[in-house]
Amino acid sequence: MKLSSILNEDLICLGLRARRKKKALQEIVKFLSQHRSVTDPRKFLDAMLAREEIKSTGIGCGIAIPHGTTDAVRDLTCALAISKKGVKYASIDREPVHLIFVVMSPDMRNADYLALLASICRKFDNESLRNAAIRAKTPAEVIQLIREAENMEEPGK
Repeated sequence: MKLSSILNEDLICLGLRARRKKKALQEIVKFLSQHRSVTDPRKFLDAMLAREEIKSTGIGCGIAIPHGTTDAVRDLTCALAISKKGVKYASIDREPVHLIFVVMSPDMRNADYLALLASICRKFDNESLRNAAIRAKTPAEVIQLIREAENMEEPGK
């Protein structure tokens, strides 16, 4: 699954201002509440917070991937929020998070849900891509960076 097939410019928030996890997730939900895929912002937030109670989704290297299933979305939804200053997120490496990818699906059995999580982890394992995304000036620039990374992964390139 290509991240660029799910994530679009309308789902990228470049100026995340919150500095703590719960406030950041609330800010992201507020940003997403205008998107057609999100049917119930409160339930969406509750699903993310419930997942964080199990274990932090801060995977290290400045990345968090809050994810889960909820009927508060119509279909597989992915958003990206970028914080230049960093968010205190309780990541496994205890470092601030700069890239927060939110992935929600109405159905955990959705193979695309798992493929999307794997795609994000694989692509953003690259430090130069992470840094370029943090420095991006527009959502279009972020999408272009992701497409370039996806093209590099394709066989024969």
